[in-house]
Amino acid sequence: MKSINSKFYLLLLFAFAIMVSCSDDDDPMEMEMEDEDEETITQIDLTFTPQGDGETVTARWFDADGDGTGAPVIEDISLAEGVTYDLSFAITNTLPSTPEDIAAEILEEADEHQLFFAFTDGIFADPTGDGNTDNRNDPINYNDMDSNGLPLGLSTTWTAGGHTDNPGTFNVILKHQPDEKTATSDVNTGGTDFDISFSLNIEEGDEEEEEVINEVVLTFTPQGEGDVVTASFFDADGDGVGAPMIDSITLSEGVTYDLAVTLTNTLGAEPEDVTEEIMEEDDEHQFFFSFTDGIFSDPSGDGNVDNGADPINYSDMDENGLPVGLSTVWTAGGHTDTPGEFNLVLKHQPGQKSATSDVNVGGTDLDITLPLIIAEGNEEEEVINEIILSFVPVMGGDTISARFFDADGEGVGAPTIDDINLSVSTEYNMSITLTNSLGAEPEDVTAEIMEEDDEHMFFFEFTNNAFGSPEGDGNVDERGDPINYNDMDENGLPVGLSTNWMTQDMSIAGGSFRIVLKHQPDQKTATSDVSVGGTDVDITIPLNITL
Repeated sequence: MKSINSKFYLLLLFAFAIMVSCSDDDDPMEMEMEDEDEETITQIDLTFTPQGDGETVTARWFDADGDGTGAPVIEDISLAEGVTYDLSFAITNTLPSTPEDIAAEILEEADEHQLFFAFTDGIFADPTGDGNTDNRNDPINYNDMDSNGLPLGLSTTWTAGGHTDNPGTFNVILKHQPDEKTATSDVNTGGTDFDISFSLNIEEGDEEEEEVINEVVLTFTPQGEGDVVTASFFDADGDGVGAPMIDSITLSEGVTYDLAVTLTNTLGAEPEDVTEEIMEEDDEHQFFFSFTDGIFSDPSGDGNVDNGADPINYSDMDENGLPVGLSTVWTAGGHTDTPGEFNLVLKHQPGQKSATSDVNVGGTDLDITLPLIIAEGNEEEEVINEIILSFVPVMGGDTISARFFDADGEGVGAPTIDDINLSVSTEYNMSITLTNSLGAEPEDVTAEIMEEDDEHMFFFEFTNNAFGSPEGDGNVDERGDPINYNDMDENGLPVGLSTNWMTQDMSIAGGSFRIVLKHQPDQKTATSDVSVGGTDVDITIPLNITL
């Protein structure tokens, strides 16, 4: 009995120890909850008060059941472009059991709190950027400071940018940073009391109705001799159902033009000169341009719609030295067989226009596209009716010649074309001579090409693997494919009046050999291919390689 009682006594002691241990663990949690209940916020009101005339704008976040299951209601923010607002917050617990002005408590504990902001990049003219949640030091216009001179954020100032077609976002984060708030503490420091996002719209200002532009005239004036070129866009019913009338732009290759843009609203009782209004508000407007890649020799590229920093030759600047675009300069490239496009976009950027603002900033007043044709220059097109290919064996032997001859030029008669008959396993130097024999005296076109070799290049296409060198089928389909050019222009780029060819050790009958001469004034580069510039010659000659 004594042994049994001892064991029972030990069990009682062990059970009591466990109970005491559990009680010690629970007591601190209860105390912590008793000492500091987590704050409940059910309603946040944002009030944007304009500095000067204008309507006060309010937006509310409201969660009726606090931490319950119901989703909060979030109102949109709609500000007027260019207007400066003072923003204040009302932060409340509206639950009947515990109504409380949380904003007042935040103000009392200002040295422990800070509001951080994030918003769609560039949607405000001031502050610029996208807010300070990603970088503490990014600009926010705080009006209130705590006892240590650090920002709080219950009062801030905002200047809306230009109208945008798509809503942005406005994100507000309240951080609780007891004993942590410093001049460098950021959104990652401390606890988060709330983190909410509103939809933000920048509307057209109340003072100015959206501009109507239904007629646009582009006037290209050559620098020097040449014809003035005009093209117009005209929409008779404005935004009605009728399709606008759009002219094609036809420029002469190699010619430099000054472009002037005029814009008009003809829909009212009297025509309205929109150009003059843009000039008066040039610090709020900028034209952006896009065009078929390489169709101009200057500016190069495809315009600055895709990248605001890409080159455009603006002639007019606003009062801040930033480009406008009512006046620009363009140098047409070489003639192309297929029309390209010329797109101009007018952006309205009140309070947003800067050295880096691009086509995505502000509202769009105009976005039109016109067909663009680069025609042969004012000089008469070169006539070539006789072409002779001379293949001279490098190791000696008889020269092989083949002739293309069109007795009536572009007349109805078919040209005479000789076959090219080469020997297997033989290296040849080929030279090309071109002649216009239709006039009173024959004209040596070869000499003219040599004088303008920086504007001309021959491309070649031939039966696949007819030659051991160059291999392949030529560089008509791919500029970088091998051709053994012997002659280079003043820029070190190939011409093609002289080339080398090494035939294979096998016979070929019924092959083909094509030569294409391209005229590429101001367009010939290390990458310009057969699609660039005008075509002076494109002929195909039968090719045979025999033993």
